[in-house]
Amino acid sequence: MRVVAGSAKGTRLRCQRGVNVRPALEKVREAIFDILGPYISGARIADLFAGSGALGLEALSRGASQAVFVEVDYSSLQMIKTNLDACHLAARASLLRMKVETALARFRRDKEVFDLIFLDPPYGQDLASLTLTKIGRIPLLSELGLVVVLHETGVPLADRYGALALREKRNYGRTGLAFFLPEAR
Repeated sequence: MRVVAGSAKGTRLRCQRGVNVRPALEKVREAIFDILGPYISGARIADLFAGSGALGLEALSRGASQAVFVEVDYSSLQMIKTNLDACHLAARASLLRMKVETALARFRRDKEVFDLIFLDPPYGQDLASLTLTKIGRIPLLSELGLVVVLHETGVPLADRYGALALREKRNYGRTGLAFFLPEAR
């Protein structure tokens, strides 16, 4: 797996191997960032259920100003740190070893705001819907903010989660993409 574009283009990313590890494929990442286009430049990113960190790393490589990686697994966080160092992007990143729900509570308490939230939870646990419900209840997104959800195709997502409204859906093999915006837009 490699960074697709930007300052770290072509850098090989290390990732964990195993049943519960499903790094976002290059073709899916490429599709996401083709859709997002220049919106990434200067954006503040949260990469939830970060895993290998591929989504946040790709965003940083393409000009995001900052990324917060949230991952509960210690070895995955070490892998993200290794990847950040290899891409020379560590200065613009924060790593949080905690459950996503704990991170969301912390973001709420600290009044943190993100331009883009990547949500790529493990399949088969309904974590996408549960996390979207929590994000939809708290003001985490900037005025032009967006939540990008990677989920298993065939597992439906609602059109609305609190203040979040579905804008677009696409499927890429086993991976579905859903884009949610604050309802005021």
